Amino acid sequence: MEGPFISKEKKGAHKELYIEGLDSQGINKMIEHYGTLNFVKIITMAPEQPFALNTIKDLTKEGITVSIG
Repeated sequence: MEGPFISKEKKGAHKELYIEGLDSQGINKMIEHYGTLNFVKIITMAPEQPFALNTIKDLTKEGITVSIG
């Protein structure tokens, strides 16, 4: 997945409409939105977002690689 938790300031070609901020729910918000993360192998996200470090830890525990972007 390329996002949705990337930087609005450094979004490149991505539409801002699809960029989301992280909150304390982190991975739970993603699971709620997508239903499951079983099909996700790598996620690109902005590490400077609030709650990013906790979300990165949760994602890597699930076997998901986090790419900084």
